[in-house]
Amino acid sequence: MVIAIPKDLVPFMKENLTVATSKAILAIKEALLHFPTQYASIFIDQAVLEFGIRHVDESFHWQPTLAKN
Repeated sequence: MVIAIPKDLVPFMKENLTVATSKAILAIKEALLHFPTQYASIFIDQAVLEFGIRHVDESFHWQPTLAKN
């Protein structure tokens, strides 16, 4: 499954992506490779940037939110 980042999210990501959040995103994505559950990459980005998740253990308690039209 491929989910593209909507163009309207790019400014938000550019404004909120830091070295610390980048490291958290990469660490969570790497840790999730060892589990059978699959997540869309954008949901990991959202968890870190929007909801402050910083560790893979926290991400198991977080559920992605989908915008409603």
